[in-house]
Parts: sequence; structure tokens; C-alpha cells
Amino acid sequence: MKTQKHFYRQFLIVCAVATGLIYIASCEKESEKPTGNNKVELTSTTASSVAYFSTTVSANLTNLGGNTITDHGFCYATNPNPDINTNNKSLGKILNTGSFNISINTELTGLNDNTKYYIRAYANYFGGTLYGSQEEVTTLKTGKPYITTNDLSDITLVSAICGGSIVRDSGYAVTASGICWDTDNQFNENQSMGKTINTSGTSNFSLNITELADGTTYFVKAYATNQKGTGYGKIKEFSIVPVSIPIVTTTIITNQTANSAIGGGNVTDAGNTIVTTRGVCWNTTGNLTLQNCLGFTNNGQGTGLFTSSIQGLTDGVTYNVKAYGTNVKGTGYGAQVNFTTLIITIPTVTTAAITNPTTNSATGGGNVASAGNATLTGRGVCWNTSGNPSLQNCLGFTTDGQGAGSFSSNLIGLTDGVTYYVKAYGTNVK
Repeated sequence: MKTQKHFYRQFLIVCAVATGLIYIASCEKESEKPTGNNKVELTSTTASSVAYFSTTVSANLTNLGGNTITDHGFCYATNPNPDINTNNKSLGKILNTGSFNISINTELTGLNDNTKYYIRAYANYFGGTLYGSQEEVTTLKTGKPYITTNDLSDITLVSAICGGSIVRDSGYAVTASGICWDTDNQFNENQSMGKTINTSGTSNFSLNITELADGTTYFVKAYATNQKGTGYGKIKEFSIVPVSIPIVTTTIITNQTANSAIGGGNVTDAGNTIVTTRGVCWNTTGNLTLQNCLGFTNNGQGTGLFTSSIQGLTDGVTYNVKAYGTNVKGTGYGAQVNFTTLIITIPTVTTAAITNPTTNSATGGGNVASAGNATLTGRGVCWNTSGNPSLQNCLGFTTDGQGAGSFSSNLIGLTDGVTYYVKAYGTNVK
């Protein structure tokens, strides 16, 4: 005889006429869950990738027990032991055992931030609903963005490079970011001395701080803003070194001539910046600067020793000389030194004896012992028949090179039987 299982309902009606209260109670015998070979088995729910408004959950249906699983998925609530009548996400019918997962996020109703949820997997079959063990998940707390301030680099006298790294947006989109700076360490991006906005939209950025002043200490920090407010990185402190005028010494004057000399100097300190020009300047009145000098040299850039050729001077004059070095702050000068140019005199010349006389020629010459502190432009001999010859009253002359020293002259065009007077000569600017 075939046995059948029956489901029945009982109803009890109690009337309380005196109070007007009617109570109706009912009870329904639950379906028996399959056991043994008919058992449906579902593992505990596990959660991962917990975020501000979402999490990923998974479970494993290890045994169907010959049952048809008409639906499966996950249900969740803020109270323990959620069921399919609370929030749930159905994954539909399943025909085979295996793992399944889903991300519960804002697109699927979503979670609230900083909230504890209870989540468990479920499987529906014709006999009822089976639930896995629940998992407790607390979503992250939203807030202002978390950002770090990068180290300073490329610090110059007027600028520096700084930036930031947005570590997390704390649940909401970052709408603005950048760096701000001030000379007071109590500041924000709206009350700072300067601010540069990150227009690239990237989470890691570097920006230029400009219009800085030398000798000043600055404080800089990165910032990032979302709908919760503005987060700041740690303050970074940096200083722009003070710039001073260069420190220069003047070297002694050497190799003086009637119109030139050799000078120079040494830039021992550039003043925390670049020396753009250096050299010497000179005048004859004292209190010497580049603004009141008669002339100056330009002998390169940077620090260290340099040599200057001083030209265009006048003989017999005392000059004042200073070395100088110029940077963005100004011009520094070495101590003043003085020298006097040599006095130009007429050359000192001796006449050599006349040799090899013929009827119309002879050999003469001379020696320029001193050029007179100037360049000897001509030398030779001149002659006449009246005595005391010069280039102005001579009957003829020779040109025998330049410079000091001995020379030989060939006298030609003479007349036989005539007595001639001969002198050697040397010519300079005097």
C-alpha cells in the first residue's frame, strides 16, 4: 500500500463577545527538509573587497541531493539572519553544484558606508529555502580624501616643485586637488599665499610653486576635495637661501706699459646664486664702480680666479682698479689697487760707424737701445751735407725695420768727393 505525506492546517476561532475581541490563530506544518541522499548542502558565505558602499560575497553549493534548485543568491540586512524577504539578490535557477558570487554595490540597491551587514547565501528548492551561515561585514567609513604631500625638488631662488598623491578618495569622487603654500604654517587652500590646481585629473601630480622670495621659509601641502570636504597632506617646510652680492678680491697689477696692464681678481663666493659677469674696472678719480669707470673687462662667469687685460690707457697716468662680480642681487667689488702707466719717451739710438764707402754708396746703421716705453714704428739712418741731419732736413734716409736692437743701413745715391753727415734714428708715438 503506497503511503502519502499530508499537509494540514488547523484553525481555531475564539470569540469573546463581551469584549468584542475576535482572535484567529492558525498553524501550518513546515515542509520536511530533505535529508540523507536528498540533502541540499550550502557552504558558509564569505566576503571580500569590502568598500564604502559595496562588497563581494561568495558561497559554494556542494550538493543538490537530487533536488531542483529553483533560485539561489544572497540576502543581506542590518539585523542578523537575513532571509529572502529582506534585501536579496537572486542569481536564478542553478542546475549544478559549484561556487557562485556577486558584488553588492550601488547599482544593486547598495550598502551604506560605515554600517554592519549580515549576509548569507540561500538556495530555493521545492521543499523550501536553505540558508548558509551568515557573514558579518562592516563597510568602510566615508570621509575627506586621503592625500600625501610629495617631497620638494628643483628648488631655485624663485620657484620649487611639489605635488601630491591621492591615496584614496574615501568613497566620493575627488572634485579638486593641488598644492597650496604660505609663510605661516596655519593655512588652507583658500587662505594661502599661493595655490596651484591639479588640472591633469591624475591621482599623482607635480606642480610648480612660483614667485618665491630668497631668504624666506615656506610651508606647502597637497590637498584634495570631495563632497565630504577637503583633506590635506602633511606640511613640508622648505627655505629659499638668501642671496647676497658676490665676494671678490682684486689681484695686483702686473706688466704695466705706457697704455696697458694686466689685472684680474678672484670671485670667492657667488652669493648663493650664479655670477653672470666678472672682470675689472678702472678710473683715475677713485670711488670706483661700473657706473663711473673709464673702462671695464668682461672675463666670464662663475667663481674662481680670472685674468684681465687692461687696454687703452694713457702713459704716465695713475689708475684705480677694482675687480667685480655681478649676480641677480647686485655687484660686489674687490679692494681698490693703483698703478701708474709708464711715461713714453723718444727712443734712445746710437749711430754705427760708416764702412765700405764708394763713389756713390756706403754702409751705415745703428742700435735702438730703448724704444721709449712705446712701440718703435720705424728705424734707419738719414744724411745730409750741411750737418746735424734729421728726417726733416735730410737728403735721404733708409727704413730698416721696427723695434729695438741693432740694424744695418745701405746708403745709396751719393755723390763722389762729397762729405756727408749721417745719423741713425728710431721713431715711436712720442
